[in-house]
Formats: sequence, structure tokens, C-alpha cells
Amino acid sequence: MKKLLLLTALLFSAAIVVPAQKIEREWVDLALPSGTLWAAQPEEGYYTYNQAREAFGGQLPTEWQWDELIKSCDIEEDYGKKSFLKLTGKNGNTLVIPSMGMMAMGSKPHDLDKFAFWSFTTAYYDKKYAFYFGNTVEVRQANKSWHIPVLLVNK
Repeated sequence: MKKLLLLTALLFSAAIVVPAQKIEREWVDLALPSGTLWAAQPEEGYYTYNQAREAFGGQLPTEWQWDELIKSCDIEEDYGKKSFLKLTGKNGNTLVIPSMGMMAMGSKPHDLDKFAFWSFTTAYYDKKYAFYFGNTVEVRQANKSWHIPVLLVNK
């Protein structure tokens, strides 16, 4: 029975992740002080923290890079619908991040009016940092077993 449950959990986990492919990405230069470039679009799929680290490693933004993005750009949201977040850099370039929500184990995407994306930075034990936009824009702790989208950086 334990083997069947483990196999079921592994199959479910694998079914919701789109494997990383070697593709050319478009990068957005927002004239950030660090020179960090952000992917123009999130990766497809939802990932646990460990899956995201394994698939994308150092291309996951750190807590510091999320913080820099928030503090260095003008932020505009689709008020009421919260279907996107538009960040404009000092150079006028924009990054539009769609709201993709998140998934708890065994659920469908939910909280579609919220933005959550993994960060490379670890917090403690089973908590990891993720960029979050709901009622506030912040980097905060998330359970590493949650399935959350990924937005990459290039530095």
C-alpha cells in the first residue's frame, strides 16, 4: 500500500511539471542597479521548490533580486482583476507578469488573483522564499511542497 501511495504521489508530482527545455528566452532589461535581466515570460507549469531548483538552479531569482525588482520599478496592477503585474524600469522597458496562482498538493491552480514565483533563497527547514503579490508586494516564506510558477533571471 505504501509503495502504491508513493508511486501515485510521484506520478501526480511529475504530471504537473513541464520539463525544462533548452529554449531561447527573451530577456527584459529594466535598468536595475545590479544589471539583472528578467525573463519576458514565466516558465510553463508549476514546480515544487526542489523541482524548480533542480530544473533551473541559479536562474531562479534570489530574495535580493526580487526585492531589487520591487524597489527599482514602477508597479502597476490590473486593479480589480489582478490578472497581471506590470513593472516599468527607469529606462522605460516593461515586464508584464501574469497571475498564475499556485497549487497545493492534490489541487488545481487556485488563488489566481495572486502572484507567487519561487526564489532561489532558502528560509529555514521546510520554508523557502517566494515573491508574492496579493494584498501586498513582498518576498515571503512559502512551503517548499507547494507548486508555484517560475520566472527566471539572467545575470
